[in-house]
Amino acid sequence: MQKDEIVKKVKIALRSSSKNTDILEEIKDVVDECLEELKRKGVVVSLDDPLILKACKAYAKANYGFEEDSDKYQISYESIIKDLLLSTSYDPIEQVEETHG
Repeated sequence: MQKDEIVKKVKIALRSSSKNTDILEEIKDVVDECLEELKRKGVVVSLDDPLILKACKAYAKANYGFEEDSDKYQISYESIIKDLLLSTSYDPIEQVEETHG
């Protein structure tokens, strides 16, 4: 999956039907922020992974236009990160050992 596809799916999750390029650019920025934060926290990011998409959707809802429920979505996002970090499939050390082992 390409990043543009993730942006499109996040836009749908945000219930946005806007074709305004500024809004689309802002949603793209939110997706980029999420992917970078996942990497910074130690998650191996694959754009084809549905759990990474789920994290992007939760992050976007927590940080873009869902003020009333933003805390709920932030907790969901943090829970997804914890689950990803507990799984060896997303562990950067495990990934290095597999490629060099």
